[in-house]
Amino acid sequence: MIRKLPEDVGKRIRAQRSVQSIYIVVKELIENAIDSGCTWIRILVDDAITVEDNGCGISDLDKVGVEGATSKESMAYYVLGYADRVEKFSYGFRGQALSCLAEVCDLEIISRSEHSFALRKDFSTNAISKCARERGTTVHVRNLFKNCPLRRPMADSGLKRDLGKICSLIESYRCANKINFTLFHKRKVLLSCGGYETVREYFESNYPSFAGKCMEVCNGRMDLFMLPVCVKEPKQLMFSERRPISNRRILNAVKSEFGLYVEGSPTFVLVIKGYGDVNVSADKSEVIFADEAGILNLLRSEIGRFFSSEMYLNPASAVRRQKSNVQERSDAGEDSREDLMARGSSRISEDFPFLKPAKTTIPHREKAQQRSAGPPEGMESSKELLPEETVGIENTKVETVSSSPSKEHESPPETEKKNEEVGSKENFAAGAYSFFRNDELVHSKISFSKGDFGRLEIIGQFNNGFIITKLEKNKKTYLVAVDQHAADEIRNFEDIKKTFCLKKQSVISPVKLDLTPIEEMVVSDNVELFERNGFVVKDGMLETVPVYKNQTFGIREFRELLEDVKNEEYEFRKARSIIASKACRTSVMIGDVLSMADMKRIVKSLASLERPWKCPHGRPTFMVLNEAEA
Repeated sequence: MIRKLPEDVGKRIRAQRSVQSIYIVVKELIENAIDSGCTWIRILVDDAITVEDNGCGISDLDKVGVEGATSKESMAYYVLGYADRVEKFSYGFRGQALSCLAEVCDLEIISRSEHSFALRKDFSTNAISKCARERGTTVHVRNLFKNCPLRRPMADSGLKRDLGKICSLIESYRCANKINFTLFHKRKVLLSCGGYETVREYFESNYPSFAGKCMEVCNGRMDLFMLPVCVKEPKQLMFSERRPISNRRILNAVKSEFGLYVEGSPTFVLVIKGYGDVNVSADKSEVIFADEAGILNLLRSEIGRFFSSEMYLNPASAVRRQKSNVQERSDAGEDSREDLMARGSSRISEDFPFLKPAKTTIPHREKAQQRSAGPPEGMESSKELLPEETVGIENTKVETVSSSPSKEHESPPETEKKNEEVGSKENFAAGAYSFFRNDELVHSKISFSKGDFGRLEIIGQFNNGFIITKLEKNKKTYLVAVDQHAADEIRNFEDIKKTFCLKKQSVISPVKLDLTPIEEMVVSDNVELFERNGFVVKDGMLETVPVYKNQTFGIREFRELLEDVKNEEYEFRKARSIIASKACRTSVMIGDVLSMADMKRIVKSLASLERPWKCPHGRPTFMVLNEAEA
């Protein structure tokens, strides 16, 4: 029998869904303060949370905290698509934050507007009384999660993490709000900073040495400001209009394109203009854009155009970019289990040589377009259905739903001879990759899981670069090409990673790191991680650094690891790069002739790996070329 929950139970459920952490509480209160038109905001986070401002105040305090009641209805209509434009931008629009807070804590608001006195509202009794205060509003949150026995200890243990997120949030708000922010914790100032009228003013003020050298794109779709180099403490800020957002696909696209020209993480501020649905997550940081693919393409195009100029082009990077399709860069910071597989297309002639001797011919070289990503346990990719009379693989493209940006890599210039005999492994590689082309598509679906690697039937080797296999699944037969180098490399990578360890070297004199209070908390909470990667920090001083053979790492690498840990990414990128290089050098190469036993070993080992979908450098380990009814 279906029964309606009591109203108080329903309100409690909605409140716990909306108020999930100290960070979200502070975020909602800061946004209310900014919407009030204040010039300063003070935040105190301790056993209780207090946020105060000098804004316009609240005249009708009796209506505050009523679910669905808001003074920002025009923004609500705009977010829901009922209006084409908004009269005045505001961060709030739901009318739920204070009503939800009142359900999970002891809430008190003191506010003064144009009246000669202030009003205090105690939400536990709904009593309103007069008091003294300057114009503005003060919100006190006490006993947070008082009726949520599981949330309270989680909030206490996650306080340091939330403080770090609050500092990052304030950094975002000050980009386009001329407001002075002060954050206190245990009577200690964690952060004190002023704001700016515009994003351009923020960027120019924080990076004056790059005046006139920064990338600046301002058009009807976005404003993008980016430094042309990697700096000590990179920052990546993204906004939908003036609202701070997080979007992993957009961030990965920018990092990937930047990484083609400059080593390290980019520093940029991106403002995406136009409508986006922000009513997605509890903290309003996730946004759905109608034309996200267009935004990604525009970003890659603008970044590529800027760095391809003679002034900023890195010659080594330029050579690497045009070198051929043999080696591709992976997307920086991508979540390899959330994305799907590879983009590409292929053509193989009717007399396709499944088993080929070492002496091989190379057909015309074409552009290849591939997308690297790593799927979850089962991955779904779409590909072309071919005419039945085609013997090989004609006009085939494997296309996947991926959050990673696709990159186009050009092969070396076409030779005069249509079939050129080669002897070097580089030519073998170019020949092997040249059969991936783009053509018109008809899509179908295939779900490929780790277990399917163990059921692949070896057919032979193509161009000494790919192991051609067959998979019987769901009453269909699939032709699957396994990249012999990428597949062997990811196996070696995971094997080496299990035992790899960087040695520590003591510095002659400890180096002062000038850590902020939040950074000190991050380091103290992750001491084991930093020491495992060779960095020993005591009392804000760096005492040891990691070394590997003739390479010594220092403050720059420590800062990179610190930034990654602050973003909850716990892998030392330099160590990963070393492991990837070792795995690459010890792997089967493109151009190596493999025995049947070698091919079976490479293919079957993929089934037991943690992430078999791509090599450490981002190249997919396999592609589904064709399908037919079994």
